[in-house]
Amino acid sequence: MPRPDERSEAVARLRGSSRELISRLPESGEALLVLTCGVVVINESYAYAKTVSGFEAEVDDRFIRCVYGVSHEAVHMVQLLSTRFVLDIAIEYANLCARTQQHLKAGTPEKDWLAGLLTDYRATRSRFAASGPGFSTLQVLETQAVIEGFRGAFSRYSELGLAKTVQIAHGVESDYAEAIGRLLAGFGFSFTFNVVPKLCWIALHTPDPGKSFTQALLSLGDTDVSPLEIMSACEICDVFGAAPAGLARSMRVSIPAVRDHAVHALLGDYFDVLEQETDPEAYLQRVMHPGRSSGGERRVALADLMPPLTIFNDDGFQMNGPLKDQGWDAADPLIRISTLTTQTLEWLDERADEMPSHPT
Repeated sequence: MPRPDERSEAVARLRGSSRELISRLPESGEALLVLTCGVVVINESYAYAKTVSGFEAEVDDRFIRCVYGVSHEAVHMVQLLSTRFVLDIAIEYANLCARTQQHLKAGTPEKDWLAGLLTDYRATRSRFAASGPGFSTLQVLETQAVIEGFRGAFSRYSELGLAKTVQIAHGVESDYAEAIGRLLAGFGFSFTFNVVPKLCWIALHTPDPGKSFTQALLSLGDTDVSPLEIMSACEICDVFGAAPAGLARSMRVSIPAVRDHAVHALLGDYFDVLEQETDPEAYLQRVMHPGRSSGGERRVALADLMPPLTIFNDDGFQMNGPLKDQGWDAADPLIRISTLTTQTLEWLDERADEMPSHPT
């Protein structure tokens, strides 16, 4: 057991780190998930969140932002655990941060390493922000999180409710609102709510999710999409040329080398949970529609896949998922890693903007 003074020091470090993470949220932002370690930062107080979870708070805009924000970021955690593109990006960012910190701590002259590292960083950033005709990669990532975050946060669903939630949480002029608006206008609420999350998730297994998602929608042409709205997850995979048996398995099974990467120290317990789900349809329903409550033959509940640590803006912390019964000893390294990651990525962003891509 730590001495009282050691615990006090640990708490002080946690508070300092969490406040730094909170400060890095955009002014209008409500939450973020630090992709490399699954830590969620919520721009709300722990005390208020507890009243929300107990249904003791008035249902107003603040209530909607709080309950939706937690649900939205939980969807991103499931994307990290279950899709090739998001896991690859997380690993690439983790590698870039590790390489950067290694050079900075060793005092290696920047001329010997920075240009090459920034080339790799720009390539990863470009993959993450890829855009073209149709939908961007980021819009695909966020569209599933918006729809399933909405589904998980509330119990009644309508086109008006979805649009209102997006407006309150993200703003009427946001990319989120623009993408959801286009889908609702083009395909209606039922298709958007029941099929689009599946298509987003399938696209997030491809090298260019924005292009893949756009092509899937274009392939529908003027056909009646209502039959798709009642299809199973496996049937949707078949319709859009994706093999359900190959997709309905843990990323650790699909990519055994992930066991040898540092991210497995965090994700290993989550893969253990996901690998309990052996029925392909149940697995796909869980990861395509994380916002749905558990039921039927599913063995894995969304609570089992929640991000490991949520940080609130009043120094409150909550452990979740497989780490739900752990305390400060587990929270401390996660917050320190999250802080170092955001600091390093911000530093790389600044240097990438300062230095030309092709110096003369």
